Amino acid sequence: MLRKIKASAAVLMLATPVFANDPVVQEVDVTFDQQAIESPAAAAFWSELEGDLEGAILARLVDQIGEDGAVVEVDIDEFDMSNTFQSALGADSSITADVAIRSEADPTINTYYDLTVLLRDTAEFVAGEDGAELAGLSLDEAYAAMITAFAANIASNLQ
Repeated sequence: MLRKIKASAAVLMLATPVFANDPVVQEVDVTFDQQAIESPAAAAFWSELEGDLEGAILARLVDQIGEDGAVVEVDIDEFDMSNTFQSALGADSSITADVAIRSEADPTINTYYDLTVLLRDTAEFVAGEDGAELAGLSLDEAYAAMITAFAANIASNLQ
């Protein structure tokens, strides 16, 4: 499934360590081929991931959205998503993706990196008999924590 979101808004022009100015972002494209996941339960659990990540990233970049800007492409690792679900959502659960930020209008914007967000870095854990366990987080809260951390990382690379 491929979703593309385009929007228009004002642009901020502040100096940053990654780019000379906060780049305008014209598109955020998250791809995640759920059909590549062998477990139907895992595919069902992660079914909203594309839209949730796109929405979270765009919400953090709302002041940078406009025409003729950078394209942010996020290609999520389906294998990692399947393993995360099959091993139960715990401390080692993660979202892993290849991230590309590029712009035809501004050739100085050309960044590629791998991004992994571990649940253990976004939530509190307690030591249980079988290792780390979520400390009072529901499955939905754990999922939301990973989405938020993932979007925050991408936004910080665009500011």
